[in-house]
Amino acid sequence: MEEKDNLFEGLNALPWYDLKHAYGSAEEIPMWLRQLATSDEHIRKQAINHLHGSICHQGWIGPATAYAVPYLIELLQEPTVVAKEDILKLLADIATANPLFSEERWRKNSQVPSWEVPTHKCACIYFHIYSQACATK
Repeated sequence: MEEKDNLFEGLNALPWYDLKHAYGSAEEIPMWLRQLATSDEHIRKQAINHLHGSICHQGWIGPATAYAVPYLIELLQEPTVVAKEDILKLLADIATANPLFSEERWRKNSQVPSWEVPTHKCACIYFHIYSQACATK
């Protein structure tokens, strides 16, 4: 279990309550991310559905999306995480979200908190992880 604990290091320190997703406060996102690592299929399915519906809702991405993505990518590296294809699908949908609803727009919105999006690793490493996960599916 220690490996999974490290996976979510720093997750609770992020300002989830103040961040927004499609339905309001993003305070539930840490719980849903952790549920993706469970062996219980029903809980995993509910978690991915909640995440997909809230951080990539009908092609809309918002402030909470950028904070969740590094953890989604880290989940792809965890050997015990199953159903990685669901995480890959969510990441692909985020990556191809409509530019009219993208980060640039919400960053210019004065109503959106201006915290820095976490950078756990550089984008090229994330792309490599994503590519490897796609190749195994």
